[in-house]
Amino acid sequence: MAITIRCPNCGYEGKGKITYKGSTAVGCVLLLFFVIPGLIYAVWQSSTRHASCPQCKWENVVVTEGSTGIDTGTGCVIIALVAGLLFFFMYLMA
Repeated sequence: MAITIRCPNCGYEGKGKITYKGSTAVGCVLLLFFVIPGLIYAVWQSSTRHASCPQCKWENVVVTEGSTGIDTGTGCVIIALVAGLLFFFMYLMA
């Protein structure tokens, strides 16, 4: 996914970088050992997707071409909650 950005902090114009808040390692540990908190963390982390400047790491850039692909729809959240509830009930019955 190619996006073009303009950074008001350093003046960079060109290909932007897509970044997420949080840590992938923390997400993996939570999913392995604590399924429901892991699912909540994964949904939160995917909702923090944004474009940033590859030179100065500034997060408040202007996207001039393309899209960051940010989708705040409820589809992913509903799927994650249903999967979490299924795992929770399977855990209770085991």
